[in-house]
Amino acid sequence: PLIRSQDRHTGAPDIYSLTRNFRSVHSIVSLANALLTIQRERTGRSDDDGLQSTTLHGPTPVIVHGTEEEVAAKINDFGPRCAVVVLESEARDRLAKLLGSERVFDVQSCKGLEFDACVLWNPLGGDREVWERLLVSDEPMREDPVARRAIHHTYVAVTRARRYLGIFESTAEARALWETAPFRGQLESDNAAALSKFMVFAASPEEWESEGDYFLARQRFRQAAECFRRAGKPVRERESLAGHYASVHAFGKAAELYLELSMALEAAECYAEAGKHLQAAELFANSAEWGRAAQAFERHSRMKEAADCYTKAGQAEESTRCRLAYFESRKMWKQAAKLCRKLDRIEQAIGLYRRAGMRREADDLRLSHGTESAKPEELAKVLERRGELLPAAEYYERAGEIVQAARCRAEVATGKGDWEAAEKIWAGAGQDDRAKLCRAQGCRSRQEYYQAACVFHELRRTKESQECLAVATCKRGVAMREGMALRAKGEFLKAAWALEDAELYEIACNCLVRTSQSGDTPEVNEFVIREGMRAGRDELLKLVSNESESRTKLLAAAFCEERERMRDAAKFHCWAKQFEAAERCQLEIGPEKEVARIRALAAEDGQNWELAAEHWLEAKRMNKHHTCAARHLEARGAYLEAAEHYDAMGQNRKAQACREHAQTTSF
Repeated sequence: PLIRSQDRHTGAPDIYSLTRNFRSVHSIVSLANALLTIQRERTGRSDDDGLQSTTLHGPTPVIVHGTEEEVAAKINDFGPRCAVVVLESEARDRLAKLLGSERVFDVQSCKGLEFDACVLWNPLGGDREVWERLLVSDEPMREDPVARRAIHHTYVAVTRARRYLGIFESTAEARALWETAPFRGQLESDNAAALSKFMVFAASPEEWESEGDYFLARQRFRQAAECFRRAGKPVRERESLAGHYASVHAFGKAAELYLELSMALEAAECYAEAGKHLQAAELFANSAEWGRAAQAFERHSRMKEAADCYTKAGQAEESTRCRLAYFESRKMWKQAAKLCRKLDRIEQAIGLYRRAGMRREADDLRLSHGTESAKPEELAKVLERRGELLPAAEYYERAGEIVQAARCRAEVATGKGDWEAAEKIWAGAGQDDRAKLCRAQGCRSRQEYYQAACVFHELRRTKESQECLAVATCKRGVAMREGMALRAKGEFLKAAWALEDAELYEIACNCLVRTSQSGDTPEVNEFVIREGMRAGRDELLKLVSNESESRTKLLAAAFCEERERMRDAAKFHCWAKQFEAAERCQLEIGPEKEVARIRALAAEDGQNWELAAEHWLEAKRMNKHHTCAARHLEARGAYLEAAEHYDAMGQNRKAQACREHAQTTSF
C-alpha cells in the first residue's frame, strides 16, 4: 500500500512512500526489515524506505561456517547473476584476488545493482565491536553515527539479493551475533557446500554476454569485461577494459585500447582528457569532428590547424581568432594586419602594420579610417611623414604644437625659395633665432653677402658668417673681377683658375666647359683636372660640376675612389649618370636616405616617376616626392590625385590646372 504524508498544512507537495517490495523474496525482505527495526530502536532512526512487504516466496538465507579458503573454494567460478559483497573496499581487493573474479563488490560500488544470488562476506565480523554493542549490550546508542553506518551498510548488502542470500562469517563470535533475538529464525545454518548450490552452475555464452551488458549499462566496466571474456567476446572485453581505464582516469591506456578497436572518437576523447591534445585533435579531425578538433589543436597551440578546423565547422569568428593568433606567434605582422583590416579592427591593424615596419600602410589606414578617434598630433605626424606638410601643420595647430606647425609651413616656404615667408612664419611662432636664420639665407640667396654675414654673426654661426664676409671682401672681389674679365675676353682656362681662387666654383666649371667651345678640347679640360689632382690639389674637384664633360666627371669619380672618398665619388658618378656605380659607393658609407636619393635619380633618368616618388619619400625629400608622384598620376590621367600633390608643394596653379583638366576629361 501507499502511505500518504499527513503534513498537509505546510503547502509542501504530497509525498508517497512505496512499502511493497517487488524485487526480493519474503525471507530476504524479512531480514532487511529486522535491520531497519534495529536501527530505529537502537539509534532512533530508520531508512527512509521504512518496513516493506512482499508476496514473493523463496528459500531462507543461509549462514555457513568454515574457513575463508574453504568457502572460497566452494563458490569459485560462480555463475552470472551472482555476486559477493563485502562491507569495506580493502577487503574487496583481497577477496577478488582469492576468488579470481571482479564480481566482488563493496557497499558503495554495489548500490543500484541487484543479483539473483549474493554472498555477504563478514558483514558483522568487520564491525563486530559495534554490532556487539547494538545486539548484546544495553548501552545507549542514539544518534551514534558509527552504529548507523554499520546498520545501513549491512542493509544495503542484504537487499542486493533477490532470491538467494548466503552469509559467511569467518569467526564464531560473529556467527553468534546472527543468533541474537532480532535475527532469530531469519537464517539457516549450513556448511560451505550449501553456497555452491545456488552460486555455481553452468551458463551459456549468451547468458554471460547478457550479464556483461547489465554491468556495462551501469558503468561497472571491470565486471563487464570479465563477463564478456567468459562469453568469448574479446572485442567487447577490451572495450569494457577501455571504459574502466577511462573511469579511473588512466586515459592513456584507454586511448590505446580504443585505437586497437578502431574507436577513433572514443580514443580522441581519452587523449583530450589525458592532455595529449595533438593526438586528440588528429583523431577528431579524422572523424570529421571539426569543432572538437579545432579546440584540441588550439590547446596544443597549433593555431593554423585550429583555424582550418573552425572554418570547416562553420565557426568563422573562432577561425579568425586562431588565424590571427597564428600570424602573431610567427611574427607575420603584415598578414595579421591585413586580417585585422578585413575585420574592421582598425586600431589593431595599425599597430600590426607598425610592428611590421610598414609605416606607410599604417599611416594610410590611420588617415582613411581613424581620423575621428586619433589624436591630432598623431595625424599630424602621419601627414608629415607622407610629405603633406600643410595639412600636417593644421593638425599640429589643433594639438597646440605651434612650433611643429611653423616648422612644416616654413619647410614648404623654403622649398619654394620663399625665405621671407619662412621668416614670417617662424617669427609668428615666437622662434626668433629660426626667423633670423631664414633672413640670412634669404640675403645670401639674393647675393646680399654683407647683410647675410651680419645676421649669421648675430646667430653665432661663425662659418657661414665668414663665408659671406669673404665674398664681400676686396680680395675675393678682385679675383672675381679678374675672372669675369678673362671670361669676357674668351680666355676661359685662365678665367677658371681666377674664379677658382674666388671660390666661384660653378662659374669656374662653366669656363672649363667653354674651353671646348673656344678652341680648347675636352682633353685639355681633363688634363687640367688630372694634373691638378696629381699635384695633390684636391680642391680642383670643386671645378667639376654637373655641366662638366662626362669623361671629366668619371675621372673625378675614379680619383675619389682611389682615395676612398666615396661620398664625392658617388656624387660624380651620379653626374655622369652612372647610377649603379654611385649606389655602390654610397652603400659603403650610408646613410640609407642618400642611397634612396641615388635610386630616385636613376628612376627619374628612366622616367619611372612612380618608383622615383617612392625613393624620394625614403630619402625624405618631400618636394621631389610630390613632383614625381604628380607626374606619375598625370601620366595615368589621375588629375585629382596629382592636384593633391601639387597642393602639398604649394603649387596652386598647377593643382588648379589638374582639377580643371579632370573636369574637362569627365565631360
